[in-house]
Amino acid sequence: MSEIAIRHVETSDAQALHHLYSQTPVYRDTLHLPLPTVDLWHKRLANPEPGTHNLAAFVDGQLVGQLAVMLNQRVRRRHVATFGIGVDPRYHGKGVGSRLMQAMIDLCDNWAAIERIELTVFTDN
Repeated sequence: MSEIAIRHVETSDAQALHHLYSQTPVYRDTLHLPLPTVDLWHKRLANPEPGTHNLAAFVDGQLVGQLAVMLNQRVRRRHVATFGIGVDPRYHGKGVGSRLMQAMIDLCDNWAAIERIELTVFTDN
């Protein structure tokens, strides 16, 4: 497999994110409603929630994974971040999720003064 490139998501990635999260194995394990529209992705990317950082993984120029980390904005929880991640099923077990997690941990540890990272999961995931 080619190298995995990680970068911040851009509004031009909305179509690729729509494709990623339209796959049942990806959206069924998220906290989002299924089948988000391209327009919804454009809106999310153009106007992100305060403290939200979206990272994407690319292989050969194709978006194959995404991780959103949300830095808590509440005064007593500013040291806490939460995140959500989705990886194209064809790239499971190939290091995409690990690379996204490494990039997120670097952002939290070295740039955002985050002391704790939390993840909400389904018990069957």
